[in-house]
Amino acid sequence: MPVTSEQGVAVARLDIEPLASTLVSCLEGRFRDILVHEIRRTELALPTAPHSAEGLRIVEDPVFVDPGYENELMSFSGRKFNKFSCPEQAMGVQLASQQWTHFAVHSATGSGKSLIWMFPSFLWERKYTTIVISPYRALLQDMKDRCNEHMLTSEIWTSSNPQPGHTPVLLVLIDQVPHHLFMAHVRYLKSTNKVARIILDEPQALVASQKYRPVMKQLTVLAEMGIQIGLLSATLPPGIVPPLMRMLGIRHLHVIRGCTARQNLAYHRHLFKSSAQLRMAVVSLAKDLILAMTSEERGFIICRTKADSVYFSEALEAECYNSDVTPEEQIRILQRFRSTPKPSRTIACTTGLTQGVHMAHARWSIHAGLPYDMVDAIQSLGHIGRDQRLAHCHIMALHSQCVQVEDGVEEGDVLGVAAIRRTVSQHQLCIQEQLTGFNDG
Repeated sequence: MPVTSEQGVAVARLDIEPLASTLVSCLEGRFRDILVHEIRRTELALPTAPHSAEGLRIVEDPVFVDPGYENELMSFSGRKFNKFSCPEQAMGVQLASQQWTHFAVHSATGSGKSLIWMFPSFLWERKYTTIVISPYRALLQDMKDRCNEHMLTSEIWTSSNPQPGHTPVLLVLIDQVPHHLFMAHVRYLKSTNKVARIILDEPQALVASQKYRPVMKQLTVLAEMGIQIGLLSATLPPGIVPPLMRMLGIRHLHVIRGCTARQNLAYHRHLFKSSAQLRMAVVSLAKDLILAMTSEERGFIICRTKADSVYFSEALEAECYNSDVTPEEQIRILQRFRSTPKPSRTIACTTGLTQGVHMAHARWSIHAGLPYDMVDAIQSLGHIGRDQRLAHCHIMALHSQCVQVEDGVEEGDVLGVAAIRRTVSQHQLCIQEQLTGFNDG
């Protein structure tokens, strides 16, 4: 029987028993065991109704994964691995390879979400193009570097290079999507059957920031073309999904969710009465943390304003990274920060500019001011502790920033503005539990 919610649209469930019987009869040995295991997992998940919203269909059932990827993964990785890193990665690859289902993968930082589009591009690189859209310039360059590591050809779309030759991966900054030359290129790829999918990385930025509103119309046009759209993020709480689908013009979405808890992060909260006290405390703590770092380790000071990033950069002789810095200088700053032992071991940056960029040994972060919301807090901590070693996250805020929101506001608060104020101001609450509970639902 189809399952529905009070306001949702009925979602028909696949009767897998006849299919399972046929497949099992054709398979032997370990393939039989793998399939039976996956069927059991699916049967356990079927009684659970998918999250629904009016006019939208959101399915969160598990996906059967083709067990025959070992040789291809060995080739892709240069013989470094022949298995997926986690179930979410495997199911994401399976959905991306189907090319007809819009999908979203929500999994932890460092779980290998980029492989979800890189691996299919590697398998069919001579036939199709995967378009990857990112809201962050630094993340775009990071993606290109990863493609190079796997000998995968990629191009960054710009108005000066409006019709790049055939490339398995086409990277584009989200601000460039409305450009008529980019849209013309996508239409050409679609008309010649050369576009496989569009991947929107860090899609929660569309909900979190008003500046992306002009892009919405063009993103809806892309969905109307019949191109598969995939959403990848470590920060995709259930409340964000329906408004995000409406923004993109997507009516059906298959969501794969994993646990995003990061047990190697230690959280610390500090509250102050004045901005002067907060600034002094941030500088003092940062100096102590810098002294304790090895030459390979790095630290972040995450600022709410550009003025704060300049202040802490000067006070600590650290790199300054904000939107006033030119794109060319941004790349140079990140290169210095990654490679130079001294003095570029610390960076003072505004929220968002370095989200998603891989930093191997980021040992600590300081939020100089309350994060704007739960999504902002989770995203800003994405760099820290990616080497799985213990890392420390300090949230240093003003008492005045933690005032409770008015009654009734929290009900539609999909970003968690009220939740972050409550989490930081109430010392009995565990920050790790609050962040994970909000993010994973």
